[in-house]
Amino acid sequence: MSAPFVVINADDYYGPSAYSLLFDFLEKEEADAVPGFGMIGFRLDENLSQHGGVSRAICTCDESNYLQELIEVKEIENKDGKISGVTVAGAPFPLTGSETTSMNIWGLTPEVFPILEHQFSDYFASFAHDVGSEFLISTALNEQIANGWSTMKVLPARDRGFGMTFKADQPNVALQIERLIAEGKYPANLTDWFNENH
Repeated sequence: MSAPFVVINADDYYGPSAYSLLFDFLEKEEADAVPGFGMIGFRLDENLSQHGGVSRAICTCDESNYLQELIEVKEIENKDGKISGVTVAGAPFPLTGSETTSMNIWGLTPEVFPILEHQFSDYFASFAHDVGSEFLISTALNEQIANGWSTMKVLPARDRGFGMTFKADQPNVALQIERLIAEGKYPANLTDWFNENH
């Protein structure tokens, strides 16, 4: 691979502006000794499920909106108006809902691959026999930032995202897709749209 690219989750909708923002960022990003990557940041309380806890990476940024730290938090739920979750280590993690969070839409360049390969080698050496462990891209990118191996610009989302974590989320997701179709913001038939545009 020789060009910048975007990595997404297959079960999330990010809105068209997310891709435009990342395209513009990656197009303008100049080559540097330290690779520069981008991500779309979403407001936490707009991206939770009513049917159970979700995992999100919580962002801490500097005044220029460059990522300083990315903390993976699991089991995030809104219970009686109070949002909380737990860290990967199992520690309670109180939240306000206004936090900027990742929904796994990353703008990366090919320079990320040798860094990830090195990180995965270390991960595999430690967790090869732990069937419950997971090599999280958010954790890997946070390690890169902490060590100065890369930088990450956080681009605030302009569209509201949504996803389907649980089967019970399906009716709401379908309703939101139908609304976008009615507003002319989403194709009624993806196959036809793809064939017409490629």
